[in-house]
Amino acid sequence: MEEPSSKRPRNSLNREEVSIIHDGNHNNNQVVTLYKQDDYNNNPNANTIRTSSLASPTMKLSGHKGSIYTLAYDPSGEILCSGSFDSTCLLWNASGNCNNFNVLSGHKNAVLDCKFTNNGEKVITASADYNLGVYDVRTGERLKRFMGHEGIVNAVGVAKDASPCLAVSASDDRTCRMWDTRVRSEVGCLEDQFQVTAVVYSNDGLTVFSGGIDNCIHAWDVRQMKRTMTMKGHTGKTLLCNNDDVVKIASMSAAPYESFMLIFFLHPLHP
Repeated sequence: MEEPSSKRPRNSLNREEVSIIHDGNHNNNQVVTLYKQDDYNNNPNANTIRTSSLASPTMKLSGHKGSIYTLAYDPSGEILCSGSFDSTCLLWNASGNCNNFNVLSGHKNAVLDCKFTNNGEKVITASADYNLGVYDVRTGERLKRFMGHEGIVNAVGVAKDASPCLAVSASDDRTCRMWDTRVRSEVGCLEDQFQVTAVVYSNDGLTVFSGGIDNCIHAWDVRQMKRTMTMKGHTGKTLLCNNDDVVKIASMSAAPYESFMLIFFLHPLHP
């Protein structure tokens, strides 16, 4: 399948790009397309030296039987995890021929989000079956099933610099629940007034950021188990929270006319 023109790079790219392709035919496999281009030149006759580890400029990864809702790289960037409506996650090598080497199964409804732990050894999944799964990357075995939410689990987050055992989840039951893979049940619960659709840990694991249908981003102190800050600016429910820095957080919204990302600086939380 040829990649849609709107997905093709328009200028120089120095990072790996990931696109989710849906061909409109529900009987066909759903695919993930990977491409990497380190030097784009408008001259089609120019010789370009490719440094990508992919076997070809564009790779099509086929295997899912339903729409693909989420993608995540492991910390090394060598493994890609895709989560689907077909209730499974597939693990792929993110270089060479991008072979599928594991299937993570066990959920009874769509997988809506997935994250690698910061040591790359496990994948934690969030599902519409109200549960989370913890999987061994090497064997594909489900090690734990976290139960406790009373609604669809929309998102899961892990801390980059804290223990790889910690995770936090966001649900339609209006809670964020904190988990430790060393124990069976939740280790904390943050109660909101609205459905929570996005969640992320701070790098040190001491703060949880959540977003939901109230159009706000909330900061929660994990040690005191209370809300410490509310950030406003979106006009629709929050779909994504991302924390790549100790002093700022980026978020995106589902508002039909909001085509931008908000970045909040968190100096009050990090003096």
